[in-house]
Amino acid sequence: MRGVKDSPQEVARQQSLRIASIYPGPVRTLSGPGTGKTHLLGLRVKFLVEAPQNVQPDQITVITFTDEAMRNMRLRLSDRDKADVYLEKAKQPRLIRTMHALGQMIIHAAQGEQQVSRPSRLVLSDRFWTTCQRLEKTSERDLLLRDAAFLAEVDSATDVAKAASRCRTRGECHPHSDAPSCCACGQYKRLLMACHALDHDEQVVAACDALERDPALLQLWQQRARHLLVDEYQDINRPQFRLIELLSRAHREGLFVVGDDDQSVYSFRGGSPQFIRDFAADFSGAKLESLAHNWRCPPEVMREATTVVSRFSPSPLEKPAYTYEADRHGTVEVHSAPSDKTEAELVRAAIAGLLPAHDILVLVPYRRVADLLQQELGRAHIAYDCRQDASEYGISTMGALASWVGNPDDGISARTAAELIAAADPAILPSRLCRSATKVATRIDAMRALARVWSTACADSVPYYRALAKLASESPVLRTVHARMDELTSAYQSAPAAFGEAMLRIAPPWRTPQDMSAELLELSIDLAKGGGSVSGGVVRVMTYRQAKGLEADAVVILGLEDDLFPGSGRDDEPVDIEESARLLYVSMTRAKEKLMLFHTRSKRPGATTFGGENYAPSRCRFLDAVDARPTYHGSSRGRARG
Repeated sequence: MRGVKDSPQEVARQQSLRIASIYPGPVRTLSGPGTGKTHLLGLRVKFLVEAPQNVQPDQITVITFTDEAMRNMRLRLSDRDKADVYLEKAKQPRLIRTMHALGQMIIHAAQGEQQVSRPSRLVLSDRFWTTCQRLEKTSERDLLLRDAAFLAEVDSATDVAKAASRCRTRGECHPHSDAPSCCACGQYKRLLMACHALDHDEQVVAACDALERDPALLQLWQQRARHLLVDEYQDINRPQFRLIELLSRAHREGLFVVGDDDQSVYSFRGGSPQFIRDFAADFSGAKLESLAHNWRCPPEVMREATTVVSRFSPSPLEKPAYTYEADRHGTVEVHSAPSDKTEAELVRAAIAGLLPAHDILVLVPYRRVADLLQQELGRAHIAYDCRQDASEYGISTMGALASWVGNPDDGISARTAAELIAAADPAILPSRLCRSATKVATRIDAMRALARVWSTACADSVPYYRALAKLASESPVLRTVHARMDELTSAYQSAPAAFGEAMLRIAPPWRTPQDMSAELLELSIDLAKGGGSVSGGVVRVMTYRQAKGLEADAVVILGLEDDLFPGSGRDDEPVDIEESARLLYVSMTRAKEKLMLFHTRSKRPGATTFGGENYAPSRCRFLDAVDARPTYHGSSRGRARG
C-alpha cells in the first residue's frame, strides 16, 4: 500500500486537496498545461460548502474565462462519477459566470436600484463580417469606433479608432484628455448611449463604476463574492483586475486564483501575464502554490515546449519540476518539407498512419495555411472537422443583413448592413488595399458620409436607417446604400427566394458557387455532429488560438515559417515575440503522445497572403529552441533561410 500512496498520481491528488483547502488566502496557484486546474477549482468549491466550513453557496462566486469553461465547471460539479468534486444542486454556487456576464449582472442590479432603463443591446467585438473578396473584415465594435473617430473630426480616423480600441481594451481610458483617441472614445460612448448599448469592455468598466458609486451595492456583491474563485488569471486585463480587486477587497482571505503566465495569449484583449506575476505584490499575505503533476503531456513534449517558452518568453516565476504518468511516453518530430505541397502530402500520410486509433489536432496560424492539406485529406477520403471562426463563413454576412431587416430600428445592425452593402461595391467603398490617391479619397469620403449619419440619428433621436433615409439625397453614397437597403426590406416582405436573391446580389458573401457549396456542406456536417465529444479517429483542423483548452493523442503544427509565425506585424501593431512563443507553447502542450512540427523550404504563389513567385521562407525562429533533430524530406537538401 505504501507504494500506491507514494505514486506520483497519489502525491498529486493529495497536493490538489491540500491546495484546495488552504484558508485563509489569498491564494495563487500556478497550473501548467494538463495539471488539472479546473479540477482544483471544483475541489475548492467542495471544500468550502462542506463541513466544517459550511459556506453558503450564495457566498461563492466562480469566474471563468469562457462560456464553455463555465458549462464545464457546472458539469464537473454535477457529475456523480467524479465523487471528489460532485455536489448536489442545492450546494452548488449559483454564480458561476464569465467576467462579462458577471459585470452585466452588476449593471442590471445597479440600474434596478436606480429605476433606470437597462441597455438592451450588446455590441459585438468577437464576431466579424466579411465581403466576398475577404478584403474587408470588421466587427460592430470596430465599425462604431471608426465612425466615432470620423465624428470627432480627427486626422487619420482609422488609425485613431485602432488606438482608441487598444486603450479601451487595456483599461487605459482618460475621459478628460484631449488626445485624438480619447476624443474618439468619447464619441463612441455617446453612440453606445444613443443605441442603448454596451460593449464587452464597458460591461466590466461600467460594473466597476457602479460598485464604486454605491457603497451598498458594493457591500452586496462583496458578500456574494466572499469566496471569489478566478480561472485563467493569466488572461485578465486591467478593468477585470479592477473588478476582482473591488469584489475581494472586504474578504481577501477568500480570493483563490489559478493560472499560468506561460499560457497568457490574449494581449489583443488587453490580457497580460503581469497580473499573475504581480499577485503577491497586489494582494499582501498571498500564499503561492503550484500544481506539479502533468496528467496530459509526456515528458518529451513538455521538455521541448518548456525550452521554447523559456528562451523566448522567460518567466520570473519559479516553476515546479513536473512529474508524469508512469506509462506516458511521447515523441517530438521536426519535419522540413521541400514545398508546401509536399508538406501537405507528408501530413496526410502521417494522419493516415495514425488513424483510426488516435485523435489528431492539426494546428495552423491562419486558416489559409491549411488549404492544401484539406485538399489532400479530401482526395484521400479522410474525414476531418475544420472548425472555422464565424468570420470565415459567408453565411454570417447574410445573417447580419437578415438581423437588420428583421429589426430595422436596431441602429447598430443597420450600420453593419450599410457597411456590408457599401463594401460589396468597389465603386462605393474601394478596398482598404487600394493605392490610387483617387480611390483612397473615395474610400475616406464614403466612410465619413456613413459615419455622419449618426449625427442626425442622435440629434433627432431616430434609428440609423431613418436618419439615412433623411440624408439620402445629400450624397451619392448614401443614396445608393439607402436604395439597396430599401430593396432588401421590400424583398423581405416577399417570398424567401426573392429575399435570398436580393441578399446574394446586393452583398454577395461568396466569390463562386463552389465556395458557397463548400461552406454549406461544411456547416451541415458540423451541425450533424451536434458538438459531440471527441473519440479516437477524429481529425480536427484549427488555428493555434482555437486549440487552447483542447487535447489530442497527436498534434501536428504547420506554418512554422518566420514570416507566417510569429510574422512581422504591422507598423501600428508590431508582433509580440514573447506572446507568440507562449502561443506555440500552448499549441505544443495539447499533445498527449505525439507532436509533429512542420516547416517548408519553399512556398507556392498565393499559398499565403504574400502572393508573387515561389519564395524560400525563413524557418520559424522558435524551432531553434527545439532539440529534436529535423528530418529533411525531398530530393533537395536545401535548407530554409535561418
